[in-house]
Amino acid sequence: MQISARNVLDAIITRLQPDSVTTEVGLQLPGGAPLVANLSRDSASAFKPGETVRLIIKASSVILLSGPPGAAISARNQLPGTVVALEESPVSTEVGIRLNAECTLFATISHGGGQALGLRLGSPVTLAIKASDVMLAQVG
Repeated sequence: MQISARNVLDAIITRLQPDSVTTEVGLQLPGGAPLVANLSRDSASAFKPGETVRLIIKASSVILLSGPPGAAISARNQLPGTVVALEESPVSTEVGIRLNAECTLFATISHGGGQALGLRLGSPVTLAIKASDVMLAQVG
């Protein structure tokens, strides 16, 4: 399967918590970082705890914060990382953020946003991802 999303990696489902409309899916990224996806109950019915799934997050859905996790924002997932790649253009900036030795995610932000954050290689950042922006696919 060819896909245009920049962040495509395998993760393990740690829990499924359905409510009347959606299911919260707990995930473990490579290296152990936790993440939460929010799927429709119908979509989530295809998955089970312990299953390895393909995680898909568009780089444009990743928000960057200059402080440590814990900011009062509506994005459910907040993960600390380090800037390991920067590719700037006059309009946008692609940022590689290493969460741990096994997991790097990418964000595409405005050039002005990158400048406002003072991003440099080695800068600590927090990436934030809304649970509804996390997509899952079955592996195999």
